[in-house]
Amino acid sequence: MNSWEGWAGAVIAALLGALIGSCVPLAWAIWRRRIERRGEVVGMAAELLRVRVQLDALLKANIAAPLYRLPISMTAHTLPKLIGDGVLDDNEVYTLIEWVNRIEELNRGLDRAGAAHAAKDEAGARDEYSRNRAKAEEIRDEILERHGGVALLDAAQDVLFSLVPEKGGGMKRLVRLVRKWLNALGLTLGIAGVAIVWYWGLPQPSFQQGVFLAVSGGPTVQQHDSEMKALETRYRLMAKIGFSLIIAGFGCQLLNEVLPRVSAGKTAEE
Repeated sequence: MNSWEGWAGAVIAALLGALIGSCVPLAWAIWRRRIERRGEVVGMAAELLRVRVQLDALLKANIAAPLYRLPISMTAHTLPKLIGDGVLDDNEVYTLIEWVNRIEELNRGLDRAGAAHAAKDEAGARDEYSRNRAKAEEIRDEILERHGGVALLDAAQDVLFSLVPEKGGGMKRLVRLVRKWLNALGLTLGIAGVAIVWYWGLPQPSFQQGVFLAVSGGPTVQQHDSEMKALETRYRLMAKIGFSLIIAGFGCQLLNEVLPRVSAGKTAEE
């Protein structure tokens, strides 16, 4: 074995060891974050369902200064982490940001109504109640084209349910996860394939057999032909592997472009 081959083998072994060693804690962190994120999304969905109940109560009970406030703390706390995780697209981020802002705005209105009621300002309490009713109706009932032709409450619910596998969000999350890594994988495979083809494919050494000047103490013609045949087989195999990696890399990047269209088509059919 040539000295450079031994050195290259040692470097590759060290890199593989470092890669495998770093993958274990990375996989553990990803798994823990996945469990944590699922719990956070379930909590956000529970908050939203509770908000739906309280919006109905606010609109039907005719209580100007109710004691409750619409729960939004879990969503406000978790939303930045979901954005950082990359599990939401741009429209979903916008929807949830608007959801948090509108609920906090309504809660401030309920605080003002409570303050007016405590100050025995009946006119002020009625004004705040009318304003709060209008805000609640907008959140629950107003159809908005920017949210796909549904009200903000329903749009936020759709986003949260898309993150819960039991609500049909498993495939959507899978598509996003696959797309997140497909392009990087395609580029990596393509670069590896080009490197292999460059080294093993072109130009190839001579594999001529049957023409060999035997030297005393050296390999025989048969030994030389056997070595040339093995060398040719190895080169051809590596060239095929390199070419296959290039094709696989292109395929990954092509699939990365096709997946969102296929997923959108299935969603539209449903």
